Amino acid sequence: MKKKPTIPEIFSALSEDEYLKSLIKKRIIKIILGSSVIRALPAGTKPILTLRLETIPVLELCAIDSQISFNAWHKRQVSKVEKCLKGCINDSTRLKEDEVFGHAAKIFNLYLSHLVLYSAFFSQDEVMRIKYFLHVPLDSKVFSAIKVDKSLDIPNSIKSLKPKSYNSIQDTIRKCAAQFKLPAIYFDEFAWTLEDD
Repeated sequence: MKKKPTIPEIFSALSEDEYLKSLIKKRIIKIILGSSVIRALPAGTKPILTLRLETIPVLELCAIDSQISFNAWHKRQVSKVEKCLKGCINDSTRLKEDEVFGHAAKIFNLYLSHLVLYSAFFSQDEVMRIKYFLHVPLDSKVFSAIKVDKSLDIPNSIKSLKPKSYNSIQDTIRKCAAQFKLPAIYFDEFAWTLEDD
């Protein structure tokens, strides 16, 4: 049996920035892959998805300095998550390959927003810059909150969300947020606390 570390040994390990950041990523992944997110995905997806998210090069965010650069980086990372999810689909799963994009984008956006806004992974200066680039995790709560905007093509469900509609929704939310000098990601705080009518 492996000997459990003492409290000083634990803090000695935690003083190593790389180790602490790896634990923060693991904790965030556990939080965002709760039952409400994972239930729509095939059985056995969670451990595979956990490994995929752990390998996302999130420190690259520190060098990103524009929304265009962030969007290109974001697209590459969502594609990796989408590929991971597609690899978990088989004939017995309800979710089909062409219904995965919305789930992949939501999971990735939840991961990034929690890592940036709700953890000590990035410095305060980095958070103040990166949070303006983040995308809103789109789901039924956000769709319900934006239904008042008739110009948007709002899907019936996350599994019917396609990249074109996704980008249009993100752009609309981001432009409105910019008018108030706020990060678009703040919209998620509103959507998730909005009471169902």
